[in-house]
Amino acid sequence: MPRLPRRTSPVSLPTLVLAVAATSVLLAPPADAEAGGRSGRAPGDPPAVATYGVPTPGAGLGRLAPAPDGSMWVAEGAAHKVARVTARGTAVEVALPSSNPAPRLVDLDAAADGSLWVVYDSGRLMIQADRTGRPVRPTGGAYGFADTVATSVRVAPDGVVWNLLTYPTTGARSIARTFATGAPETPADGAPACDGALAAGSDGAMWCRAGDSVLRMANPPQGSATLTSTPFLVGLGAAVSDLAAGPAGSIWFSRTDAAGGQVGYVDAASGAVRSFPTGAGSRPGDLAMGTDGRMWWADGGTTPGLGWVDAQGHGGRETYGDRVPTALSFATDGSLWFSDATHDTVTRVARPGRAQATRVTPGRRGLRVRSGRVRVVLRCDATAINGCAGRLRLRSDARLRKPGGAGRGHLALTRPVAYALPPGTRATVVLRLTRTGRAVVRRGALRVRVQDGSAVLAEVRLGRR
Repeated sequence: MPRLPRRTSPVSLPTLVLAVAATSVLLAPPADAEAGGRSGRAPGDPPAVATYGVPTPGAGLGRLAPAPDGSMWVAEGAAHKVARVTARGTAVEVALPSSNPAPRLVDLDAAADGSLWVVYDSGRLMIQADRTGRPVRPTGGAYGFADTVATSVRVAPDGVVWNLLTYPTTGARSIARTFATGAPETPADGAPACDGALAAGSDGAMWCRAGDSVLRMANPPQGSATLTSTPFLVGLGAAVSDLAAGPAGSIWFSRTDAAGGQVGYVDAASGAVRSFPTGAGSRPGDLAMGTDGRMWWADGGTTPGLGWVDAQGHGGRETYGDRVPTALSFATDGSLWFSDATHDTVTRVARPGRAQATRVTPGRRGLRVRSGRVRVVLRCDATAINGCAGRLRLRSDARLRKPGGAGRGHLALTRPVAYALPPGTRATVVLRLTRTGRAVVRRGALRVRVQDGSAVLAEVRLGRR
């Protein structure tokens, strides 16, 4: 592999243009009705599920990155712009300059300080922008990559900016790192052969894809000539699609081979690799860990939508009309966003944590207490990944005062009971009331939450026989 330049230099460019703010069109009606007819949102709040268009037609939407105010940055690859879309659908676009006739915006990523790093001009240039999209680094220009082009950008937890580079004349690959001071620098020796999918792991290291393997890269100090890596084989016959930090292990991956789609994780300490099948016809791509502690992915398979799985491998899939998710991310307010390059839209899901593969099927009058026991009928969706499993219990929906105690809270009315169901099956789980539960039920009927851990599966009426 030819030796790449050790350091690049800032390039002087025209000032970036902040496009006129435009209110985008709400393409889907608010989908905020929950079971029981309650919307769960106050007047003036954004809809529970809303799809918005961006001002520029044919924008070529791609990667997302959260802004500090709860809005979302969206890469517009074909339009050579970045857009910031608010929860209510207002979009502001930032156009990036280029002397090329058909430049593409390649990638973007958000840093912990709220700034945005953008690779544009078909991978030739990179800037750091502030929370409004105004360029702040380097002063008066952009970073160039000499004889290479950048194919991605990710900001590590320590603030170091990483790029995957390609040497166009030979196809050779390398890494660039940008520290708090100085321009991007590439190692003179030992550059890992990364060929895509760059991400920071939960162990603090940077990881990349290299064919059938993923590489864990050391992070030497600024100015180091060597960048070493450790490979982990995750499967044969297909390359990794994306990488992300997740709820277990060091790094999570998505991939699709002849057997179907898979997501899984690598634990660097033990060397263990664990994979979970994502269902027939699935093709998992972009990954993001949710605030609910589950791994979510954009599914571009035969039934496009979103999928999710927990650290034990249990999960499900859901669709949003004709939307075809391209990339996804979680905003600072916990909402899930996904871009759709097919329809030039972005969709915001206010409360993704309510997605469940386990369904509660109460009777017409809700749940009933018989001899201190409550029978709950569960159904596991046929699309559930690796079946449904968890620990079921009942809590009061309202904040109640504990009998004989002080203060109020959502009282635990039953003891937790473990359950496990294969996909597409039903089962009855019998819950026993606690002493507190019996005392509360004696007061009369009340509304309760059927919970699996902290997740609420249903809110129903509980009464005595």
